[in-house]
Amino acid sequence: MDLIKTLFLLLSVGGTLAQDALPPGPVYAVLGSNVTFNTTLGRGVSFITVSWSFSDGSELVPVVSMAGTTSHEGDDFVGRVSIDTRTGALRLGPVKQSDNGDYSVNIVDSDAVTQTGETSLRVLGECLWGGGGGVRGVSDVTCCSDSVAMATT
Repeated sequence: MDLIKTLFLLLSVGGTLAQDALPPGPVYAVLGSNVTFNTTLGRGVSFITVSWSFSDGSELVPVVSMAGTTSHEGDDFVGRVSIDTRTGALRLGPVKQSDNGDYSVNIVDSDAVTQTGETSLRVLGECLWGGGGGVRGVSDVTCCSDSVAMATT
């Protein structure tokens, strides 16, 4: 049975549904860096499946799914994602501007309890930190979402 059919079967069969598999967000990452979406699950939880998805507001696309030792990466994320097999956390990188958006996770544990969560990733441009990064006349540089604020001297 392929991974998608297994995920659908497990989510349709039932079990208990629990929310809050992710801490409150959003998550921030600088363009080109790596970012980890941690879960609220402790180490040592036994998973049947873990599935991460992404939406930029227009459509839901798969990021990565794992069942047992088999994983499948979504086309836009090949070679840039991995799942921590102990916690279900997602590691993404290097981050692209197109990664800005909403992420969701569905985790089915060995007791057939489904844990879900949603958060957002805000991708920041490359920044200079503290003291203006050596730029004359600039005393401080701060990244704010997609913009940079500079205090001048």
